[in-house]
Amino acid sequence: MDGKKIILEREVNNMKKIPKFTSDDESAKFWDTHGFEDYYRDSKESDISFIKRPKKTLMSLFEDICSYNNLLLAFDRVEENAGTHGVDNITIEDFSVNLQNKIFDLRKDLLNGTYYPSALRKAGIPKPNGKIRWLAIPIVKDRIIQTSAAMKLSPILDVEFEECSFAYRKNRSVQKAIYKIIELRDKYSNRAYLNR
Repeated sequence: MDGKKIILEREVNNMKKIPKFTSDDESAKFWDTHGFEDYYRDSKESDISFIKRPKKTLMSLFEDICSYNNLLLAFDRVEENAGTHGVDNITIEDFSVNLQNKIFDLRKDLLNGTYYPSALRKAGIPKPNGKIRWLAIPIVKDRIIQTSAAMKLSPILDVEFEECSFAYRKNRSVQKAIYKIIELRDKYSNRAYLNR
């Protein structure tokens, strides 16, 4: 057993066991009424898996994602990334006209549960080898919502990922994953290390 697991097992007395839910509705009701604390779930009698949660309810997290300031910041990031229009033909420049009202309306639709994402626009980009790379492009509103959600969820979820995980993480890339593989290969293929 490593030191980290021993420490976590000592902390189990201060944690609450996650109840077994019979439906998604029951699960949603539980998490809406209980602040996220440190919960654990028994996977086997002798093995405990831990779930570290921020002290937020799902509803307050959703409200953070839908906050006016967060949506406005998300628009700024979408604008920085540029990109083209979706199926509605509204560009980022078009959306920026009367931006405050559009963000306010978007927030209202999200909180009222009346917002639905739009279809994706299929666009082809020619590759150097003559083939076409197909993209599915969301409308600007959908990109704002996705960015807003990512800005709030990434810091929460990122701490749960393994150090060796590189996919879809900020400041990680395929190139960095390759460098890490080469580093580990060189470290562990050393004959002196293998003869210990």
